[in-house]
Amino acid sequence: MVLLGSIVGTENEENTTVENCYYLNETYTGGINGKDTDGTVKKKQEDMTTQEFVDSLNNGSEEKAWKKGKEYPILSWQN
Repeated sequence: MVLLGSIVGTENEENTTVENCYYLNETYTGGINGKDTDGTVKKKQEDMTTQEFVDSLNNGSEEKAWKKGKEYPILSWQN
């Protein structure tokens, strides 16, 4: 049986690093291979729509890649 994840379906490489990846908690179980592992974080929809979440995505960077959208964060160049 193959387990799928919300971020990466499967991870077969030992040297693969996943960092700062978020997924909606109502999707597949787990971020990678059906498990929550380091680097993957499940979030509720209401948490992903806050300015605090957008700020965490930008991680203190001067050039903000993300901004608050109508429902979820969007890239700063999007309307």
